[in-house]
Amino acid sequence: MSEANTKVMKYEDFVDYFYYDATSPSCLRWLKPTTSNIKVGDKAGVLSGSGYWQVTLKKKIYKVHRVIFLLFNKSLDSNKAVDHLNGNRTDNTMEKLCEKSFANNKRNRKKSVNNKTGINGVRIYKNKQGREYALAYWYANGIRYEGSYFRLDLYAEGKALELAELERNRAIQNLIETGYNYTERHGK
Repeated sequence: MSEANTKVMKYEDFVDYFYYDATSPSCLRWLKPTTSNIKVGDKAGVLSGSGYWQVTLKKKIYKVHRVIFLLFNKSLDSNKAVDHLNGNRTDNTMEKLCEKSFANNKRNRKKSVNNKTGINGVRIYKNKQGREYALAYWYANGIRYEGSYFRLDLYAEGKALELAELERNRAIQNLIETGYNYTERHGK
């Protein structure tokens, strides 16, 4: 999930209300309660439907991992993402959080739930004549690149997908060697 439209967050807006505590489920606790049903020391945050801890402050919702990063670093570039290095959206321990560009954050992402081939970066393409192809794709500098088209009916079962996957893996390896930060978790 992109954090590109995240609100501008300032250290001063949060330091009086929260403190970091790794024993809290969200790793954040209330320092200054905002309602009568919250007490000093209560865990801060609720799990959202997308699996992130979030907290409401002054009628605005914030992702807890961004608040924690801000509390430790006193600044957070609004054009950057805070990545969960281990891929666990609920693990907000500071040592598991890192500021990254949005592109690098996506390179630490697991395989999409919408993936129909079971292979990250490989999709099935159907042309106007109804022929199906396995197609590898990848991104660099915001540009989508596509590999060769492997016709499914011309290869033994699954071979077209394997060839597309091999082509994508080679492209990703070349990107890693030229400085793109794909992680071993990417697509798993």
